Amino acid sequence: MSENSNSQFRNSEKEELRRRILNSAKTIFKEKRRKEIRIFVGYACAASVLCVLGLFLYMNQHQEPSLQEFVRTIPDSTLKNTNQVTLVLDGDKINVDSEINRIKYSSSGNIIQIGNGRVVRQKTEKNSKAVFNTLIVPYRKRGSLILSDGTKVWVNSGSKLIYPAVFNGDKRQVYLQGEAIFDVAHNKSKPFRVLSDNQEIEVLGTVFNVSAYADDTISSTVLKTGSVRIKYHKNNKILKIVPGDMASYNTKTKELNLKEVEADNYFSWREGFLTFKNNSLRDIAARLSRYYNVEIKFAHDFLENPTFTGRLDLKNDVDSVLEIINKTTYIEYQWKNNKEILITKPYDHDNE
Repeated sequence: MSENSNSQFRNSEKEELRRRILNSAKTIFKEKRRKEIRIFVGYACAASVLCVLGLFLYMNQHQEPSLQEFVRTIPDSTLKNTNQVTLVLDGDKINVDSEINRIKYSSSGNIIQIGNGRVVRQKTEKNSKAVFNTLIVPYRKRGSLILSDGTKVWVNSGSKLIYPAVFNGDKRQVYLQGEAIFDVAHNKSKPFRVLSDNQEIEVLGTVFNVSAYADDTISSTVLKTGSVRIKYHKNNKILKIVPGDMASYNTKTKELNLKEVEADNYFSWREGFLTFKNNSLRDIAARLSRYYNVEIKFAHDFLENPTFTGRLDLKNDVDSVLEIINKTTYIEYQWKNNKEILITKPYDHDNE
């Protein structure tokens, strides 16, 4: 083979090697570029999600403060210092008619009918934030209201209910301290929640009674119709109950108790009666103490155990009510310093 042929062969090999190197470099560059683009797109998507989430949280916080935050900021109303049902609207207190303690909201929440035809107007937002109202029901009184969504609420003595003037957004929440009966307007897309210090009750549309007084160790929920889900804050337990069930929670021991009861007996106070069926004097005394705002004590522990069945008219004073109980349980009582009642047995007085 001639020298020229060898030279041409070497040149062609060099050209082929050069072409391969260039192609390999292009392939590596393209693959690196694709990887960089994928990483950039990933970071961009993540940043977009975080921006949207942050904007969502900001808008929610800006437009509507949580009910719990509002409850924490308002001063504690002393129920012992008032004898009238009171509606608090943006700091202004309105005394509700003492004979007809009824309140009804328009669907917009702007118009409120109070008692026998009195009409009050309010704004449902202030500085682009939701406005909350408070209903205070003192001892020996009861109140009722219809919320802006049509839910009916009966509030028992010594209780406080806090709620928005109108339910915006995708939830309906109220805060209860005390006892109330709820007949919830059905709305599948907007669950109704009753919040208290120790529990949260969620429903779609049902009738139930809640007792959650701040100074009681027992919080209870009695279901009449429908179904509810109860979440307890202290132990994160969730409980579903059916009609005729009473769920009780001991705030000290954190114990739960579920039992069947005569549901109607826990709703009769709405009509002005307390109905009992084989209830212990201990339980009866607790409910009378709550309604009449008087402390009832027992001279002996065993006096708490006798049971009573009957219906007590809340229009009567506490003396008349105790006299009715005395006819079947054979106990006696005496006032101490006009502030408390001591339950005794007859022969206690014989030894004085």
